[in-house]
Amino acid sequence: MILQDFNANDVVLCEGPDGQRWSTDWVVYYGKQATVGGGFKISTVNCSVAITVNGSMVSDCYMQVGEDGYCVFPDGYKQPSRLALHCLDLILGMNAVTYEVK
Repeated sequence: MILQDFNANDVVLCEGPDGQRWSTDWVVYYGKQATVGGGFKISTVNCSVAITVNGSMVSDCYMQVGEDGYCVFPDGYKQPSRLALHCLDLILGMNAVTYEVK
């Protein structure tokens, strides 16, 4: 189910000459509650957030809604690990990234 009350920023991906990748923070905000069908409010805290990159669902990388309503990766950071960046199938330049609370 895709929830309303959601905000995110653009993510910039960089790659160094050695092939190492890094990115800006993935600032994704759902809030502590979200509105679902029929106008019902549900808590989003601790919910998993699935990530889709360029039309492909990423099965081995996800975010989680924190106590403040902002999403973080499992290690608690707003950036994926360097290993996860390679698994996310991001390309240099513009990427279409969407998020869905599960």
